[in-house]
Amino acid sequence: MPSERIRVAIRVRPAAPSAIAWSDGRVCIANTSFRCDTFLDETMDQDAAYAASGMAQLVESVVDGYSSTIFAYGQTGAGKSHTIFGPERNLGPATNLHGSQEGFLPRSVAVLMEAIERQSLETRCSVRMTVVEIYNDTVHDLVQPSGPLAVRWSKDTGFFLEDATVVECSSYDDIMHAVLAAAANRVHSSHHLNDRSNRSHCLVTIYVDSQAIAGGERKYGKLTIVDLAGSERAHDTGAVGTQLKESGYINKSLYCLSQVILALNSPRKDTFVPFRDSKLTMLLIDSLGGRSRTLMLACVNASPQFARESIRTLEFAMGVARIRNEPTVALSPQDKLVRDLRAEIKQLKHENEYLRSLSCLSRGQSMPALPFDGPSDNQVDDGRQDGIRPRSHTITETSSAKLVATTTPTITKGHTVPTSAAVQQPRSNQSRPRMGRSSSKPLLPVALPILLRNEPVTSSERPRKSTRASLPLLARDARLDPVTTTAAAWDDERAADLFAQLCQL
Repeated sequence: MPSERIRVAIRVRPAAPSAIAWSDGRVCIANTSFRCDTFLDETMDQDAAYAASGMAQLVESVVDGYSSTIFAYGQTGAGKSHTIFGPERNLGPATNLHGSQEGFLPRSVAVLMEAIERQSLETRCSVRMTVVEIYNDTVHDLVQPSGPLAVRWSKDTGFFLEDATVVECSSYDDIMHAVLAAAANRVHSSHHLNDRSNRSHCLVTIYVDSQAIAGGERKYGKLTIVDLAGSERAHDTGAVGTQLKESGYINKSLYCLSQVILALNSPRKDTFVPFRDSKLTMLLIDSLGGRSRTLMLACVNASPQFARESIRTLEFAMGVARIRNEPTVALSPQDKLVRDLRAEIKQLKHENEYLRSLSCLSRGQSMPALPFDGPSDNQVDDGRQDGIRPRSHTITETSSAKLVATTTPTITKGHTVPTSAAVQQPRSNQSRPRMGRSSSKPLLPVALPILLRNEPVTSSERPRKSTRASLPLLARDARLDPVTTTAAAWDDERAADLFAQLCQL
């Protein structure tokens, strides 16, 4: 799948009067406007908001082995938890979230289980989940509360939680029972802006392992739903004591998140991204600039008194919208190795065809067109993923000093090479083109004149990647005219020597 931007949807909490307006794809507030992908206004209920956000498509891709993330960001009291979980009156271990006002999390779980059910005849799936919170920059298990959990790093899996409780699930009810029990263990408190303010970040992660019943690649999908604690100012909330300490940790983690966003949007490619500055950014490393498909819900309050905080939320959302992720199917190490080896075999076949075409050239035969086996449906031909190397017009050198080319020109019988527009027979009133930077790239491969010579290839004559060196290299061969690029006549002895050199490659 090609790279894609992080989607941003703006969710507005109703207020009278409202300071937020939507016009021509832009959100206007306090003489400031922002462009966004999706605007969920005050009149939308949960059902309409979920359908407009496009979250269902992200959830369905989890069964195919992709990672998807949705996270809600905004000031305290802007409606983040209401959007993710639904009405607070439904949160508890003895109730369920079925109804017209159920949040994005239960709706996503329902979509996920329906997608698994549709593929049950062809694909075997197993579902697991974890629920944790980040309180005062410390990770705690919400399914079975215990001591702090350590965040570890592995070069194979990246950041992961050690000793987190994993719940095996087989139905919608199993997942929601674990979610409701975990929600009851989350830390809450009340202040001037919110009677039930969440004092921690909550991360619900659902793992889906799938494999075709007939056999094949084993894929590992993941759905992460994050309810971030609200950004707040002590002057507005009136927080003191423990609440003030909690506010400090919340704002610190959100600041680290904003620094990661700034680093990812930096025009410099070598900019350091501070993912390790916070537990929150460690666990979101795949969702921001990684291999996940991500949706951000920017929750704002329409009341004029919160216009300043709403503008800050929208500015943060615009920074997130500029980040590009590269969604990738997660495979087992064995399946990944098999896919890479198959891609390598295709590339080697292509290089072998090129060497065979040079052999045809030595016998005076026309060079056949070289077929290129493109990547499979699950591979991306970008030179970085799944072992596929980029196609280029330069000559590469293998570890055994064999000269190969990734593309070849069309050479007709008689060894006449077509010339480019800048390398033609000079007219009577036109001087020959200068050999140097202004000359265009010749169609003849750089390594071909060296292979046509009867002397062994020396280190100083090996082909270079720069096109500037290609024309002077052609000029050093006495048997080729650098302007007409027409090969001289061949004798049988020279052809035999060349064929012997080709056999040694």
